[in-house]
Amino acid sequence: MRNKLIVLLIFVAGLGIGFAASDAYQVSVNGHPSKIQVEKDKETLLVPITLPAAGENDQFTVTLHRDDTAKKVDVKIESPKLKLRGATDCYYCTGNGMCANDYPPGSGRNYSNLTDGGCNGTGRCYHCSGTGKL
Repeated sequence: MRNKLIVLLIFVAGLGIGFAASDAYQVSVNGHPSKIQVEKDKETLLVPITLPAAGENDQFTVTLHRDDTAKKVDVKIESPKLKLRGATDCYYCTGNGMCANDYPPGSGRNYSNLTDGGCNGTGRCYHCSGTGKL
């Protein structure tokens, strides 16, 4: 009887964990799926976004679109780019578009297998938005 109770308890706990995991939101940054984990505070979603501060006066426009029925949060990060003469290869990612801070590059994870904050977990270079060109 005791063994049956223990098995039932493990089943119920696993079922509860499964329901909690299915409540997670999927995040995409600039159209690329991200490994960012969304936190919930009452009815508010908290989405940790990283922005690079490469220059003295950087400007960004961040737009969030929350879709509760699909459990998705779409994040769009834009910054005005200076016009360059021609298309120059991105020197941060050596022109391949993958985030150089990831391990392995482009995975969206760091050396500790945690979500890389530099590229917001997308695996795309945040300087060139994954295009490989500045």
